[in-house]
Amino acid sequence: ELDRLVRILLVLAVGLIAIVTGLGFLRGQEAGANLLAGISAAIAAIPEEPPILLAVILGLGAYRLLKRDVLVRRLNAQETLGSIDLIITDKTGTLTRNQLEVVSVRGLAGPLETDDRTALLVEALRAEDDAWVRLNGTAPGSFTAAILRAVDGTGGEARLDPDDLIASEPVGDGIRLSRTHARTPAGSEELAIGAPEVVLALASPPGEEQRDWLALTETGARAGERLVALARRRDGEPWQMRAVIGFADPLREGIPEALATARLAGVGVIVVTGDHPLTAGAIAADAGLETDRIVLGEDLATWDDARLSAELPRLHVVARSTPDGKERLVRLARASGSTVAVTGDGVNDAPALHRADVAVAMGSGTGVAKEAADLVLGDDSFATLMYGLAEGRRIVDNVQKGLVFLTSTHVALLGFILIATLYGFGQPLLPLQILWLELFIDLSTSVAFELEKPEPDLMRRPPRRRGVPLLTAGLLGRIVAAGGFSAVAALVVMIAHPGPPDAARWMAFTVLVCGQAVRANANRSLRESIRRLAPNWFLLAAGIAVVAIQVAIPYVPLLADAFRAAPLTGPEWGVVAVIALAPAVVAEVVRSVTDRTWVA
Repeated sequence: ELDRLVRILLVLAVGLIAIVTGLGFLRGQEAGANLLAGISAAIAAIPEEPPILLAVILGLGAYRLLKRDVLVRRLNAQETLGSIDLIITDKTGTLTRNQLEVVSVRGLAGPLETDDRTALLVEALRAEDDAWVRLNGTAPGSFTAAILRAVDGTGGEARLDPDDLIASEPVGDGIRLSRTHARTPAGSEELAIGAPEVVLALASPPGEEQRDWLALTETGARAGERLVALARRRDGEPWQMRAVIGFADPLREGIPEALATARLAGVGVIVVTGDHPLTAGAIAADAGLETDRIVLGEDLATWDDARLSAELPRLHVVARSTPDGKERLVRLARASGSTVAVTGDGVNDAPALHRADVAVAMGSGTGVAKEAADLVLGDDSFATLMYGLAEGRRIVDNVQKGLVFLTSTHVALLGFILIATLYGFGQPLLPLQILWLELFIDLSTSVAFELEKPEPDLMRRPPRRRGVPLLTAGLLGRIVAAGGFSAVAALVVMIAHPGPPDAARWMAFTVLVCGQAVRANANRSLRESIRRLAPNWFLLAAGIAVVAIQVAIPYVPLLADAFRAAPLTGPEWGVVAVIALAPAVVAEVVRSVTDRTWVA
């Protein structure tokens, strides 16, 4: 969009240069003066500020995010954040703390005594493939680490001898349990630990017993516990169910509030997890998500693309999901017109991250996930992601305000040069005057928009649709009207001024300068009255400084000669003030009494 705007301004620039130099040639203006007029028009017309504005706002925006523990790996992701209308997020570590703690060990015989509980936890540890791998220096997974802490807490023996391990099969894509085969003093022993339904299918207990184990599983899941089941087989005997172990993984602070903010902001959230559906539902309910419909990953896989696309608006929780299912969700959501942010931390999340409009990796995640990401959350929290989304909206708002300001000032400046040239003035403005206006005033004030605070309704309005230009046709019309008023007013001042040409030019130039200083402050919001906004002291100070310097220039001999400046009288300053303030007053009245967007 910025490229489109710059191309339009460049075309206008070439046209203006041609008109100025062409009219000068036709009027018989001497070559030197004609060349100087052409250079003046070129300086005024070439749009050098928008790329600088964008680079500064995105760069400082990335710095602000970094201070909140969000690493921006691709600057343009900040723009896209402002358009996000769907977040597909993991549960573990993003909504919850990923600090697992064993809270229950359930068997069919009822509550377990301490010794029995410890023995079962040691068995569970021996069943975890990564409990053996850690002996080589590899960090254990979160479940294994929690079991280790629980065993240590009961005074059990958590040391394993790697020479005892005969074979192992870790959890992996499509494999939702870990199996080990190891030697024990009583003989060889096979253990399996993983998703309760998978372990139950492996052990295949009789019908009544299977129902009892399922009831135990549902009890833990309804309490929001993350569950694994443990089974054992010795010396070729049948598999036997041993226990269902429950882990607590509490919600992070601020998650219910963050999800409520997402709802207000028109951002949908789909939680994708490998957990039991009842566990997923309990955590989602605690977080404030709708849980009337929880879809299993295996059921979702049976839906065709048309049905899944139609169901997306009503989808909030997907349990027992797979990486392929997550990637398919992202692909179809984007195909349906959504702008999608996706969180992930593992190697198997990379396909979904690659599909996303904004890929968000966890700081604790794998290198593969981070390489695929646009943003990395240092604290892994969904609440931090929502801060990033709000910051993205603020950035887009401020880029729009900066572009409105720059475009309106270009319209005023180019319009004045054009109509003044057509009226008969050979050189409406001097090159130095234009440089002062363009390089100092425009850049300093437009960059100050980066400091603009979020508007009051920032997270209460729907996301900005991608593809909708920042400068719509209606907005451009108001920009032309505001800038055109300044151009015409400056020309009228120049024509009506009774003094010498340099004095007339200086007063017209002062009208443009003061108009820009007022315009920058008046367009801090295009929808809200500026009286409702938090002050932007830098922008206000920049405006005051510009006017103060403009007042001082005629009284500094060196500058007065360079700018061909003449002091203005009190009445002349009154005229300048009225012209500069008029568009701002109109805009303030319109914004205060209506809901219309308006440009000063």
